[in-house]
Amino acid sequence: MGFPVSIDGSIIIDSSIYPEITAAVVAPRLRAMLVEAKASHVEIVGDDVQFRNYFLWPVWNWNILVPYEAGRFTVARGADGLEVQYELNTRRLLKVVTAIVGLMGAFFLVGVVASTLSDDPNAQDMAGSLPVLAVLLLGFWLWLFGMNYLIARFRVRPWLRSGLIY
Repeated sequence: MGFPVSIDGSIIIDSSIYPEITAAVVAPRLRAMLVEAKASHVEIVGDDVQFRNYFLWPVWNWNILVPYEAGRFTVARGADGLEVQYELNTRRLLKVVTAIVGLMGAFFLVGVVASTLSDDPNAQDMAGSLPVLAVLLLGFWLWLFGMNYLIARFRVRPWLRSGLIY
């Protein structure tokens, strides 16, 4: 799928350096890592380890799984060793950021409408500021989603490496 609804990638565990790490070891270890990170639901299906998170679930904001609604890790033997492919669904992050920025926009819009409809002679007509407001909200959404997406993207590989190569 790719940006903005998923983060996809893979890591390779070199079997010449880590011969003790096999496919039979990786799937249960991935499951344990996800349980330790407090994923809502984790299961091993064949060579895949899948997880889902409830929309509202009580974890710390810096939890590795916070941006993800669901994900799948696939373990396969490659030419260079063991390959762990991942596909992590970022729809949760997309929904949360859109809701936050939408709520902010709604509050600003109420203020603009209230100032426009006011009988107070000192009130300013703010209707002309709507295009500027729209651009600012779009910029804020891009910054908030983009930065969280990048942070999530850059955290996955080190988390996998540190958890699988112990």
